[in-house]
Amino acid sequence: MNIDATRFQQLLSQFKLPQLFNELGWDQPALKAQTIHAGGAAFTLTPIAHKRGVAVLRCSPDASGKIPPRPVLLKIEHEARKLAHEHLLVFADADETMLTWLWVLRAPGQPASTRTHTWHKGQSGEALRQKLSQIVWSLEAEEAITLTDVITGLRRAFDRDRVSKSFYDKFKAQHDAFAAFITGLNQTADRAWYASLMLNRLMFVYFIQKKGFLDGDENYLQNRMTQVQQAAGKGQFHSFYRQFLRRLFHEGLGQPQPRDAGLNQLIGERIPYLNGGLFDVHELEAAHHDIDVPDEAFEQLFAFFDAWDWHLDDRPLKSGKEINPDVLGYIFEKYINQKQMGAYYTKEDITEYISKNTVIPHLLEQARERCKVAFEGESSVWKLLQAEPDRYIYPAMKAEDALPTETERELADRRHRCQDLRNKLARGEVKSADDLITLNLDIRQFMQDVIDTATGPELLRAVWQAIVGRVPEKSNEKFRHGITILDPTCGSGAFLFAALGVLEPLYAACLDRMAGFVEDAQKLGKPAEPDFVKVLDEVKKHPSPDYYIYKSIILHNLFGVDIMAEAVEICKLRLFLKLVSQVDKGQQLEPLPDIDFNIRTGNTLVGYATEAQFDTSGDLASDQQHKSDIKADIADLADLFTRFREQQTVQGGKVTAQDKHTLRDKLKGLSLELDRYLARDYGIDPDKSKALYAWRSSHQPFHWFAEFYGVMSAGGFDVVIGNPPYISTRKVTDYSVRGYKTASCTDIYAWCLEKVMEIAGPKAHTGMIVFLSLAFSNDFGVLRQLIYGKYQKNWFSHYSNIPSSLFDGVGIRNVVHIGKIGDSNTANQNYTSRLHRWFRAARPHLFAALSYASFTPKLWQGRIPKLNTQKLIDAFEQKLGNETLQLSLSRRATPYPLNFRNSARNFLSFAYDEAPCFDQRGKQIPHTGYGKLYITDSEIRDLAFLLLNGKITWAFWIAIGDDFHVTPSTMADLPLNLQRVRVEKRSGLRVIVPELKAAIKKAEQFKLNAGKRVGNYNLGKCRGVTDKSDIALLKAFGMEAVWDDLELLYSQTVTPDFEDGADDGA
Repeated sequence: MNIDATRFQQLLSQFKLPQLFNELGWDQPALKAQTIHAGGAAFTLTPIAHKRGVAVLRCSPDASGKIPPRPVLLKIEHEARKLAHEHLLVFADADETMLTWLWVLRAPGQPASTRTHTWHKGQSGEALRQKLSQIVWSLEAEEAITLTDVITGLRRAFDRDRVSKSFYDKFKAQHDAFAAFITGLNQTADRAWYASLMLNRLMFVYFIQKKGFLDGDENYLQNRMTQVQQAAGKGQFHSFYRQFLRRLFHEGLGQPQPRDAGLNQLIGERIPYLNGGLFDVHELEAAHHDIDVPDEAFEQLFAFFDAWDWHLDDRPLKSGKEINPDVLGYIFEKYINQKQMGAYYTKEDITEYISKNTVIPHLLEQARERCKVAFEGESSVWKLLQAEPDRYIYPAMKAEDALPTETERELADRRHRCQDLRNKLARGEVKSADDLITLNLDIRQFMQDVIDTATGPELLRAVWQAIVGRVPEKSNEKFRHGITILDPTCGSGAFLFAALGVLEPLYAACLDRMAGFVEDAQKLGKPAEPDFVKVLDEVKKHPSPDYYIYKSIILHNLFGVDIMAEAVEICKLRLFLKLVSQVDKGQQLEPLPDIDFNIRTGNTLVGYATEAQFDTSGDLASDQQHKSDIKADIADLADLFTRFREQQTVQGGKVTAQDKHTLRDKLKGLSLELDRYLARDYGIDPDKSKALYAWRSSHQPFHWFAEFYGVMSAGGFDVVIGNPPYISTRKVTDYSVRGYKTASCTDIYAWCLEKVMEIAGPKAHTGMIVFLSLAFSNDFGVLRQLIYGKYQKNWFSHYSNIPSSLFDGVGIRNVVHIGKIGDSNTANQNYTSRLHRWFRAARPHLFAALSYASFTPKLWQGRIPKLNTQKLIDAFEQKLGNETLQLSLSRRATPYPLNFRNSARNFLSFAYDEAPCFDQRGKQIPHTGYGKLYITDSEIRDLAFLLLNGKITWAFWIAIGDDFHVTPSTMADLPLNLQRVRVEKRSGLRVIVPELKAAIKKAEQFKLNAGKRVGNYNLGKCRGVTDKSDIALLKAFGMEAVWDDLELLYSQTVTPDFEDGADDGA
């Protein structure tokens, strides 16, 4: 339900608060006015609305007719708690000239915090309207709303912004103001881009100056600006930017020692050389030598920055003023208005789940290829699981008591699954990385233990080489990359950070175990493993081992692409800050890795993914020799890239600015040549420079086999993870795509997943989070078939958006897909989870308690069933492919219809008559939210009435539906033919029909929606009847063994309090 701005302002100005809340969909109050005493005075608290146990109370003014002072307001709030523990207070003066809204945030383990909002008559109520929009729900969403949801809405409405949100709001204004100061750039887009670059550089400097890394001065920038201004004289317009900042960036932080005395005097002698590309001469700076920024811009910006506390660690944000690197990801996602770009900031539990279940399986399988003996026989690594099963079961799974919001039935099921896991592990049945994913075991702990308990150097070497690769020492050996991890739509780097977090402890564990082997050899007087000694000697050359580990991973293992240049800059900045946070002294700070060729700007969807795709373009005879020359140049360039990266992790290795410029220029030239070929496929004449320029600017082609030649020539990326943008293909107008099998799919996430399959290696593991439509929609059938055909194994887990969503503040439903590409001759295996509906309190254990069951796609018409147990899936699969409910339905109108509510949340509603609907005057009007199913005859209609309202059909709707709409086609696919119910069974079932009719009539309830009283039948209140018919129907169809599974699914997918009348808006 939307809040009409004009109507809202009118009711607010007239102080008609009960009517205002009524039109917002809140219920009329049940409490009566009460007199309370606070601060020695009497006040009247008048209830004006309520919602799921949250009361809105209006408080009378004090004796002088004014809103009481704050100390008295707090005492009134204390007394109000006695009437309604959860409440929103509204204070008005006697003359009705102002309102103060007061709400108290109560969070576990934290002191209560008071939030207020004051509005004066004559002011716009827009700010208040936007706040209250957080506590308004659509008619359909109402069915799932609980007390927790209302409190959450109030928190969003009245709670102070998180530090990141607060910083972002101000940061955006500062960015815009800074861009307006820039001269020398004529294009608005260029000024915005350069402003982002400058703010990124300056934020980085702010972080490191607070650690004393810049000449020991924690207020380095501000003090240097003062010095420069004093030396230049007041009124020098461009003194700081021209005379100091550009030299600090390009000659100080961006160039190695030695420096001339004049520069040292200007910037200070203890300024580290950072490299990293962040402080190189940017392409805008190279093309526009007259860029200038006045001192006023920096004075304003530094005043803003100085209002915050800058920390590189992950300390808790206590004062509300701390800024750490994680905040920057939020800033970026919000600043570039990612919702319009179809991207959303992905939380750590999602990124960690996807990363560990793709990265570690690849490492285990690579280690197994290199050291098979360690994975076989009585001393195999799998014996770790057998020896101590509980070590690899997540704490949430082992919890004896109920988890937050867990029902008794769910608790019993989880305990049963936990014991089943223990038994499987104890019996030694888990013997592959695939099993670790399917059983949702602690794969990170297992990988750590494999390294820590390695008894021979061969296994450790195998794991190490799987991570870092292998440089050939003999002429007959081949260079082998370490694990290559890509996020093809990387944004601010959430998934790359998660992968970094997975790899770092494994990298460190390998080094520790190497040191143990070397030490043991020395004790025994034996020669140590020479490759271990070499690695450890290199690490010792570096001041900070942690810095070296992170730098090596970032440079050699992580890759990212994003269409937005700002995303790429923020991603690199966050990685740099992660590195700097590993050192405590400026002397430990080594040059940052130059990752400009790891984290790239470009359009993932446009460009040649493979060399084979390039080979098929162009049909002129002259093209073939030219193509051969281009491919040879690309191969040569790839060798330069490899050396460029290697030199940055070897102590003493040097990479000059000229090295980088040479690489960049060669890559640009090759990209242009490839673009010219691709442009022809798009109908663009590459010889028409203006047309080619416009096409390149709009499409931003990215040629994977050229940009990442070393990886692609080896077959592709080992791991591809991410959260692709969710954008309707109709809204993609800036560019077009060619050659996609998924071109007909209605969202570009399908194109992204197809691209993932093209750039992933032959044994890759991938993990992506996309819309729930992947599971059920016919629009994405082509994509599902591609997935089934490409991947040897698939794991799909499903997430609703009510009561909670994986993405805060965004009501979208999701599927997480984990896939393993493998031998196409091996039988494809597919696993699915139930549809997860959960409350916010359950989020911490959402992924830890995940479970999978196998399914056969062909039986489900390619769809992915969202069911909870293997037994229930098997029961449906035994029926699928045979006769369905369609045989009991008529395509034409018959005298035997069933009316149904065409949307659902907690129950399906089928009835002989529509539920009533009344207008504001009480006149009955047509119901707009109903559809009809026409049944073949009266007797079958009675059976359908029982079947469609029960838990059997509920389970099937959960399995193949979209989690909202109820459609005839979904019901028609139900694999139960009522015509097959025997006569003697029919009579027993039909006896229940009058009972259910009566129960439905009693369960009639109403919702207020835009002034209308909209009726519905709450079938949740009829389960005593429908359970009887369900059990009888299960027996009729030979499915009685799954009754407990249906009960469990119902418990897992239905809001627990709605049956008690919480949904009843009458």
